[in-house]
Amino acid sequence: ICAGGKENTVMLCAIARIDTQSREKLSALQQAAERFGITVHKIYGHITLATYMGEDDRAFIASCKEILSACTPFSVYYEKVEVLSATSIIVASLRKENALLDMHHAIAAQWGHSLDHWTNNDHWQPHTTLVYDPQIDLQVLAEAMQKEFIPFFAHVTRIEFSQVTAHGYEIVDSVDLHQRQIPACRRKDMDYCDWCNLSEEDKRFQVYESKSWFVFLSDEQDYVGRCILVLKRHCNSMSELTDEEWDELRNLVCKVEACLKAVLGAALCNWSCLMNHFYKEEAPDPHLHIHVRPRYDKPIMMNGRIYADSEFGHHYALHKSGVMPEEDREEVFLRLKEWLNR
Repeated sequence: ICAGGKENTVMLCAIARIDTQSREKLSALQQAAERFGITVHKIYGHITLATYMGEDDRAFIASCKEILSACTPFSVYYEKVEVLSATSIIVASLRKENALLDMHHAIAAQWGHSLDHWTNNDHWQPHTTLVYDPQIDLQVLAEAMQKEFIPFFAHVTRIEFSQVTAHGYEIVDSVDLHQRQIPACRRKDMDYCDWCNLSEEDKRFQVYESKSWFVFLSDEQDYVGRCILVLKRHCNSMSELTDEEWDELRNLVCKVEACLKAVLGAALCNWSCLMNHFYKEEAPDPHLHIHVRPRYDKPIMMNGRIYADSEFGHHYALHKSGVMPEEDREEVFLRLKEWLNR
């Protein structure tokens, strides 16, 4: 179930368990191996963070739990299928980034001297094993699997501790990752978050609302129809979104983009989630929001006025005037709101 270790040595692995839907996607990839006449083991659906080879399992688990106490559910990105020839396996590899990388580094910083070769900092390559067979041409099979593979995000809400022997494995402990509870001091800080304290006047140009998200027509109309998607709860980054919020966001991106194309004739949309201005503060506490700028390959006519996207085909302008006459902004607002709520 995890990499490394001698055949008869007991290992203790800290593993990140991925969600059911993602496990099903990886299991479907294994069918390519079966078409080659290769028998595969059902995947457990995990990413090995660390393989502990020391003697004090209890201390290792307790230490990891302390590290994980500050962690929230997070997403990982499977980007390709490849062969790890040193261990004779075909894997679905992940980007080494964000929460996954931070979690591994934190464990390795404390226990690196007791981790196996494969999960030490210099050698760790996050992956989920799909096929193990030292007797076959793995490269040919991996290429066949890669043709069927579509990169995707998976979600992690649980870290488990798996004791592994030559005869199998046993999950001996686990930690469920929860959305961070907001302490009283943080709630006080949120009293000063503009997005957490929207007035009715602020919501005047709200064009749509879902269970978890608001969509507003932006004050800045440098690109006609520019909107802002705002998460209703206070959240610092996209990596902290729940599965439900991710699903809603995906649907909203499709819905809003279709609206901007149908109603205003946008040729494409530029999406951005930057939040850089929050980090000008001494103690940054960003509220997740996403901008969408419609882009146009031909001018738009609005109440006798012409709006042209002179930067079309290039990056959106950073200092373009966003001023729009009130009657034009009102018309854009009404058109978008009517389409999105039909």
